[in-house]
Amino acid sequence: MSPEGMVIVSTRLITETLELASQDSEGKESDDLFTLAYDMLYQRHPAFKELFVMDDDGSVRGSMLQTALEYILLYTDDDPTLPQQMRGACYNHQGYGVEVEHFAIFFTIIRDCIASTCGDKWQAPHTQAWDTMLTHFNTLVED
Repeated sequence: MSPEGMVIVSTRLITETLELASQDSEGKESDDLFTLAYDMLYQRHPAFKELFVMDDDGSVRGSMLQTALEYILLYTDDDPTLPQQMRGACYNHQGYGVEVEHFAIFFTIIRDCIASTCGDKWQAPHTQAWDTMLTHFNTLVED
């Protein structure tokens, strides 16, 4: 398969996992990614909780998760604005004490939450597709 064909398959697999994760076990739409993502983030990286002490209503965290998911969708759509948007987000977050490495941590948390939500529907090709995307994201923000 050509590299372009591999990217198409990879983006389809990522989209598939997002669709699977958006439904609960009964096939109904689920919005529990917020709770799952931040619980996992704080469990693995307790110091991150301090970054959100002023976010009493969860709006900042909700916006951050939404933006991260939008970046994932931009990747699946091969949107040429993704690099600029991600680099801009990194720059803007520096003032809050957010390091470039924190972006990788957050996207890894999202992947792990999606995988957990998908359960046995998550397969090795999904892992490979997400790993490819995460590597690409790391390259974008470290440049």
